[in-house]
Amino acid sequence: MTKYSKVPFSEIATLIRGVSYDKKVASVLAKDGYIPVLRANNIQKSLVLADLVYVPSDLVKEEQMIRKGDIVLAMSSGSKDLVGKSAQANNDINAAFGTFCGLIRAKDNIDSKFLGLYFQTQEYRNFVSYQSQGVNICNLKKKDIESLQIPLPPLPTQSAIVSRIETLFAELDKATEHLRTAQQQLKTYRQAVLNHWLNNEDGKWEMVPIKEIISVISNGSTPKADKMFSKGEIQFLKVYNLNFDGSINLSKEPVFIERDTHETLLKRSQTKQGDVLINIVGPPLGKVSIIPEGEKEYNINQAIVMFRPNEFVTSKFLAYYLMSPQIIEWLTSTSKATAGQYNVKVSTCREIMFPKVSIQEQQRRVKEIESRLSQATASETYIENALQQAEALRQSILKKAFEGELV
Repeated sequence: MTKYSKVPFSEIATLIRGVSYDKKVASVLAKDGYIPVLRANNIQKSLVLADLVYVPSDLVKEEQMIRKGDIVLAMSSGSKDLVGKSAQANNDINAAFGTFCGLIRAKDNIDSKFLGLYFQTQEYRNFVSYQSQGVNICNLKKKDIESLQIPLPPLPTQSAIVSRIETLFAELDKATEHLRTAQQQLKTYRQAVLNHWLNNEDGKWEMVPIKEIISVISNGSTPKADKMFSKGEIQFLKVYNLNFDGSINLSKEPVFIERDTHETLLKRSQTKQGDVLINIVGPPLGKVSIIPEGEKEYNINQAIVMFRPNEFVTSKFLAYYLMSPQIIEWLTSTSKATAGQYNVKVSTCREIMFPKVSIQEQQRRVKEIESRLSQATASETYIENALQQAEALRQSILKKAFEGELV
């Protein structure tokens, strides 16, 4: 139980909703007289000023410009992980925020950093999970944020809490940075292994468009919202269910469709065990997953392409080949980039140059790859667990701070 009194949001801050700008006047390139507009995807641990959209400055109101201390929220997103996510501006930013975002501006008697930390707490995330409901799009309403009751100590205590948290977080960030570096080194090693065992540098392999070997290469489609549910028999897979290592994450934000939809409207995008899936919308590109063995049935959306192995291709060889650096680089180079989003055509996927090698040779190369990646996979698991522990510690620090136990 917190020893700080909870105060209505309206007494300590204001929430400003983002506005929609006409796509006809927007630009993906910076121009004189244009202002960048942040979208929900730009909200990470900090505000990421990349892959922006620009609009004429005379369309942007002064209150929409981001100032030092402002907290930018993702108010609407197709991802439950993104909706409600917040990041705070460390300085005035020559940028506005778009229609799927909101901006929280602390009042003069509030330490804006203290308020920003509240919007990183698990208590707030639990609130978001409860309030933002939806299968396709999750939304937070302005009235939802304004209904918050926030623990508020006196201003000097707010500043002391911020100082203490910043010290503890700095130590935690340093440890996390080392873990991230090791994680990146393992990713580089993984790519090097795949490149070595799947590259045709010596020209020994006959290369042909993959459509000449695999006949079933297609993407899915998305039914209307009223055809998708949070529970059901047939799981409907989206890009966030795919991983970068051939595995699949079936527990992340599961969405389901009815069997009738699966067997009629979405019959073309039914999957079978052993099918290899790759995302064609990014960033990032390069997510590759294999449908696991078992009796469960799945369906896929339009941002995923399905390759169905046959007597000439094994699932694992195909999956490793699709996640190899040369294929990801080629798909990226041939994709259409719009407003920071990469889109690969299904027809492009059918033109991927693929080696005509025997099943025995495929199995041999898979064995070589997996023997070298087994230790890397174990290390990646260890690092991922350590990062989760670091995040748990971060939340523990925040919890103590807002319950009056940190200073």
